[in-house]
Amino acid sequence: MPPRAAPPRQAGAGWAERETHYDAQANDPQQSRAAALAKRKGGALYKYKLFANAVKRRMYGAYARGAPAIVELGCGRGGDISKWRDARVRRVIALDLSSAQLDEARRREGQGGGRGGGGKGGGGGTQIEWRHASMLQPDLAASLRPRLPDDGAAAVVSQFAVHYAFESEASASALLAQVAALLRPGGVFFGAAPDGDAILRAIATDGDGRTLQRDGLLLRLEGAGDDAAAAGASEFGRLLLFSLQDTVTAGSEHDDCTEFLLHRAALVRLAAAHGLVPVELESMAASAAEPASAATALDAAQRYVAALYFTFAFRLEAPKAEEAPKAEEAPKASGGSDAST
Repeated sequence: MPPRAAPPRQAGAGWAERETHYDAQANDPQQSRAAALAKRKGGALYKYKLFANAVKRRMYGAYARGAPAIVELGCGRGGDISKWRDARVRRVIALDLSSAQLDEARRREGQGGGRGGGGKGGGGGTQIEWRHASMLQPDLAASLRPRLPDDGAAAVVSQFAVHYAFESEASASALLAQVAALLRPGGVFFGAAPDGDAILRAIATDGDGRTLQRDGLLLRLEGAGDDAAAAGASEFGRLLLFSLQDTVTAGSEHDDCTEFLLHRAALVRLAAAHGLVPVELESMAASAAEPASAATALDAAQRYVAALYFTFAFRLEAPKAEEAPKAEEAPKASGGSDAST
């Protein structure tokens, strides 16, 4: 294994715990990919994960097909390599907080994982640049723009990661400013995220007002005196422990790996301030998938989990062209007829 990279710069508290948690979720490098896949197939939420992947595959096809370059924020273990290739994305700059998960992503790419691009003219030529970096570093756009086409990225993607920026309004707005600076005019910021409003409803309805535990799912609001009603009153900084069996969030309760509630309305409002206009916002449980059969395979427990997430896509408005100054009205010609004469 290559030497561990220097930790990326972070904002706020708790990032060391998050990096440690996600490092621990990387698969053992001595374990074969076949063994890792067999283990995942035995999980209780395997069909939910297939559905989530099918939703993501549909989104890459809709918003990044044939893209010259995209930026992936929170690429994890490289599970979307095949989606990038099937969408015929030519270049991907893929960032993640966890160096261990990036090591696994590089192994997956090197061992032919995510081969993708089936059929004639497939996307096997996708170039991938893996980078150990934080999506919250203040110079993110400045550091990546020289590695992108002159007009910017066709898409910036954040799959199940954007909510980590919602520690404060300032950090969330700063991330969206970086996203807008990376995108070309008309480019799309898209992905999926935990739905803070749906999570609070679930805790209030099916839990005790602070904690919900069922079917491999654990949701717990953190902080003294927190409950679903109080958490819903604030758009930023509300800590949540979200542990989901057989996913990278599993075991969060043991690692103190918390995240922040993300309310759709706050995301839309801040995105608008940076010229990002919504083109998709919906519950993941109701989202289209590719293949569509992935949705029909879900049982009630898996659909319940899917309803705790939402999909989003925002398009960067092209700068409005400056209106040309109006020509001055031409003076009347002298010597013409005049009603007064």
